[in-house]
Amino acid sequence: MLKPGLTTSSAYDNAHRILNACSTESQTNESALVRKILPPVAIVITFFFTNMVNAQWIQADVPTAGWVPAFAISGSAIFAGIDVNGFRGGGGIFRSLDTGASWTSVGLRNTEVTSFAASGGAIFAGAQAKGFDIGGGVFRSTNNGRSWTLVGLANTDVVSLAVSGSALFAGTRSTDHGVGGVFLSTNYGMSWVAVDSGLPERCYVASLAVSGSTVFAGTGQNDYDAGGDIFRSTNNGTSWNAADSGLTSIDTWVEWLAVSESAIFAGAENGVFLSTNNGTSWTSVDYGFKDYYGDVSSFATSGGAIFAGTGANGIFLSTNNGKSWTSVDYGLSNLTIVTSLAVFGGALFAGTESNGVWRRPLSEMIGGTYHPRRTVLNQSNFRTLSSIGANANVTIEFSLPQSDKVTVAVYNLSGHELASLINKNLSQGSYSITWNTGNVAPGCYAVQLKAGSNAYIKSIPIFR
Repeated sequence: MLKPGLTTSSAYDNAHRILNACSTESQTNESALVRKILPPVAIVITFFFTNMVNAQWIQADVPTAGWVPAFAISGSAIFAGIDVNGFRGGGGIFRSLDTGASWTSVGLRNTEVTSFAASGGAIFAGAQAKGFDIGGGVFRSTNNGRSWTLVGLANTDVVSLAVSGSALFAGTRSTDHGVGGVFLSTNYGMSWVAVDSGLPERCYVASLAVSGSTVFAGTGQNDYDAGGDIFRSTNNGTSWNAADSGLTSIDTWVEWLAVSESAIFAGAENGVFLSTNNGTSWTSVDYGFKDYYGDVSSFATSGGAIFAGTGANGIFLSTNNGKSWTSVDYGLSNLTIVTSLAVFGGALFAGTESNGVWRRPLSEMIGGTYHPRRTVLNQSNFRTLSSIGANANVTIEFSLPQSDKVTVAVYNLSGHELASLINKNLSQGSYSITWNTGNVAPGCYAVQLKAGSNAYIKSIPIFR
């Protein structure tokens, strides 16, 4: 409701004035405000900003406009499949022989390479048709990527590959030119047979993984295919059975599967799932980022650590089988979608959609030498929502990854506490609290959230 004599136009002007002032005041007085509110917070903020400066992602000299759906490691070489210029032209396979410092195109230009596998000294590349063209199939190189030969599944959209001993599996999707499913080759790709007994008809096999003698297939859907699920075969694909106990609401696709020691991770549009009993049952282990960062589109492992690339905002790391996750993506310019990950030569490589390839030393992320931009309790999990009116309220929302002592308080820009909203132990979960601003003058204020050793401050503009 507008005050008497305040027009709609002047109300907007007033709101913009407060917003601008709030932004300026926050930037100008941030350090002073932090010192007034809580000196230790200044130490925490200074410490992680110092580490943000020291942390370093490096962009590779590959086409930066490309979609990078896959990496492969073979000896001292790393390969990247890159799709450039939409439906036609550009892209192909790029190779680096110096741990990602420089890259060279090594073939399959005008081909959309979606997956890789290495077996018996050969490198296999799965590809799909570009646009409405006929194409795709499995290509093989026996000379470290210098040349490539189509060895099977011609004119088939191959979207995933996996190796189990001498067996090579290819996951495909349905198109006008073929039906999706799983195919098996036991002679290095020279011949293929369909091995899809037990899989849904016309399924989209978006991901494959091998754990011991068990092969897992993550399925998805497109205009032709059935919904998402996970299937398991213990007889080299002769038969498949659903392995989905504990999976929840996977109605589109399982984008990525990864094996980390005795654990199996599944990345889906609704988060991360973990199995520690070879797929018999699954548990959701994505608390702290799935509601904010979208689908999980890629994984990479290093020892007991697992990295997850997301389809909305960067890369996360877990060193405890997914019980907690830490963001490790600071410095990835304009990053929105991570499409592939790989660990090679002491570095993590990240393929992105329309932003090329990046790399970062593992030592900055694993081993306690790197302090991340945000932990599971973070600025993105902590937000404020303001309303407008004489008795306007501010809603403060946050999520806790574990039980902790929590305080939430509101301050003016002089550092004086105006309201203590929470000061008690809270259990793991999401919370929403309300601050009634009816007796507060319009202007800029600050809310501080503390949980354990984490502390964050956000500015709050109050309108009338």
